[in-house]
Amino acid sequence: GRPIPYLDEVALDFPDLESARLPFCAEFSLRIRSFLSPQGERFSCPLGLMPLKLQTAFVSEAKRKLPIHLEEPYGSRSRSAVKLPEGTRCARLPEGLTLQSGFGTYSLAFARGADPAGGETIEATRTYLIPPQDVAPEDYPRFIEFCRAVDQAEGQRIVLERTR
Repeated sequence: GRPIPYLDEVALDFPDLESARLPFCAEFSLRIRSFLSPQGERFSCPLGLMPLKLQTAFVSEAKRKLPIHLEEPYGSRSRSAVKLPEGTRCARLPEGLTLQSGFGTYSLAFARGADPAGGETIEATRTYLIPPQDVAPEDYPRFIEFCRAVDQAEGQRIVLERTR
């Protein structure tokens, strides 16, 4: 059997490994079964980025008596390109989001592009950094809102429609 049943094909490449530069780049190529979900006459698909799920990672309760201590920085830059199936086009791009606060920075942006082999691609770019910090109990509700805004942005879907 396959380790992840809905993945038909996975390719992984490290194009800059010989240069010994940090951070290094990893490129994944996936073929995923059931990637599209019907929405009436249209379809939708996820953004192509692994969701951060900040609420799951950092939010454990509605209120706190003690601060949250974040010892290490939490961040990266990711880009995904979703090649649309032949006979489809993007009907609606998700909304981008830019947040900058004392808790960190987050940016999610989308762009349409043309695939060299024909068809349309949707590119999503995400950059975020949550620096080491202590989140005081009185700041916790605002920290929850920061995490919720990120999770909601990443929960959006790309809406597609048939061209034929």
